[in-house]
Amino acid sequence: MKRFSAMIGALAFSCGLLAGCGEQPEKLSVYSFCGENEQFALENGIIVLTEDKEVITGGDLRAKTEPAPAVSAYIKTIYLLVEQEPVPLLTSGVEDKTGGNVFLVKDSPAKLSGAGGSLTQNEEHLENNLFLQLEITDPQGEQASYEIPLEVTEILTETE
Repeated sequence: MKRFSAMIGALAFSCGLLAGCGEQPEKLSVYSFCGENEQFALENGIIVLTEDKEVITGGDLRAKTEPAPAVSAYIKTIYLLVEQEPVPLLTSGVEDKTGGNVFLVKDSPAKLSGAGGSLTQNEEHLENNLFLQLEITDPQGEQASYEIPLEVTEILTETE
């Protein structure tokens, strides 16, 4: 159900991206992405590409274990691996300075919107080459890093 909601949201977002622009782009591609390891899951990520714009929404990050691990800060970076080199697409983070646990706070998904660039030029690399780099810090200041491969699903591709 969540995946279906993400797809509907992506399509509505794509229509909103195009509405009021006067002209429809020659190409429109919409993708969803998600991934997980034993401890963390990223769901509902969305990518919208036109020939001159790219919009990436970073999705919802959650801990898979109960209780959630004690994490006072994290940084998530979504990147594309192109010719064995990481190309960062979106970075966001959360830090709690009150002594709480950041996984108990709903993270608003980060969004990057801009002119077509690294992702539009490397669209053919999306499948099997999109990753989440998650860097976490526990309340004692210990840091850990996780790399999670992301599954990319094409939702829509239109060309004129």
